Amino acid sequence: MVGNFNDRRIVFGNWYSNTLSTTTFLVTNTWNDLNITFSETSLVNNVSYTNSNSKIEFDTAGVYLIQLRCTFRGQVTDIYGLKFVDHNDVDIRGSEINFSTKGTNDWEVQNQMIIDFNSYNIDENGFGSTNFSIKAMVKNRADTSSLNVTNASLVVVKI
Repeated sequence: MVGNFNDRRIVFGNWYSNTLSTTTFLVTNTWNDLNITFSETSLVNNVSYTNSNSKIEFDTAGVYLIQLRCTFRGQVTDIYGLKFVDHNDVDIRGSEINFSTKGTNDWEVQNQMIIDFNSYNIDENGFGSTNFSIKAMVKNRADTSSLNVTNASLVVVKI
């Protein structure tokens, strides 16, 4: 914890990595969890990121700024989709973006959203939940070749 932020309404987090992470695809054009292993944590308060399931978890409702920046390396002609989903694997509206890895070079991609978790915390029975989490998902639209993340950063701030 940084400072004296015992107030649960104050939420922020910053993770980064220069460690290679690979997402493999068994089926073309099918969403998979984006595999990122964050090796370093800069500042964190009342939010967590779990490397084992690539999930960002909060315990308070509110409006959050989420910024995921990755440097990707894929195959010559691959086209990918990247999006955020909530704890029920429901798409976060407006979060889906597409990118290419032409020439097998490194390509920096950023997905930044302002998300109101008051509207994403309703379970399948219509009841409110205290489970606030999101994760990034990716798909290869062209084939089943893997996608590498060579470095990444994640910033989360409750605004």
